[in-house]
Amino acid sequence: MNALPNIDKFRKRAGELEAELANPAVYSDQRRAGDLARELQHLKKLLGNYSAAEAVQKQMAENKELIASGDTEMAELARGELDDLQRKLEKLYRDVQLGLVVRARAAMRRLCSRETFFACTAVTRTRNGGRLK
Repeated sequence: MNALPNIDKFRKRAGELEAELANPAVYSDQRRAGDLARELQHLKKLLGNYSAAEAVQKQMAENKELIASGDTEMAELARGELDDLQRKLEKLYRDVQLGLVVRARAAMRRLCSRETFFACTAVTRTRNGGRLK
């Protein structure tokens, strides 16, 4: 299983967005407020998936310790959970990766004008073997 990426910058950005949305003046521009709220919602989902993946990794480590211990009954229970935890971790890992890709694509949209967005993504996909990075 690949290690989870470092998402400290996303935690920081979520904090910035929460602080900005706490300011009532932001709501004078409804479109901007909506954009900020959507970005925060996406980041919270990403951070939630990341936290869940960390918790599953910790549980897997604890189960491996139980398996290594001498208690055969506890080892059997831990071994039975390990496959389920592995599948859950793989799903969470994919969700985190997908969240990062969606975030990168949104950043690209902000950088490219509306007219050139599709040309930008086509060039990026060509350079990256069909994948949008």
